Amino acid sequence: MLGLGRTGQTFENLRENPECVLNYASEDLWPRVERLAPLTAADPVPPEKAGVFRTERDKFGAAGLTPVASELVSAPRVAECPIQVECRVVSTRVAEENIVGVVEAQVLRVHVHPELAAADGRHVVVDAWRPLFYAFRRYLGRGAEFARSFRSTG
Repeated sequence: MLGLGRTGQTFENLRENPECVLNYASEDLWPRVERLAPLTAADPVPPEKAGVFRTERDKFGAAGLTPVASELVSAPRVAECPIQVECRVVSTRVAEENIVGVVEAQVLRVHVHPELAAADGRHVVVDAWRPLFYAFRRYLGRGAEFARSFRSTG
């Protein structure tokens, strides 16, 4: 289950093309993730985003990330992300007075970088992974906050 804000285009994109890849970043990727923050594919930039966002069609290039073909869906994976999950959207619905889009996705395939894969090939070595968390416009790892989004106010 994914909960997506309705101010961006992601929810509508998933309704139109019901496939996606969930790319799980590690802590060290936060600067590249932040490079994506002020970007939109919309041209022109919608009025509510003007002055804060800019149009960019090549988000991989802008962030310095590498697209990799997926095996079962059309959406590309992010090579630098140590865990990548190919999914098919099963259902979508709008919730909370049209503010939140709810997406149910079925996992089709999971890709794990070798340094995080257990010897059995079926599990992730959790202690080896340093996942990136994003909460309240702050970038966090397993420890304390280490960076803030350009939109953070406090």
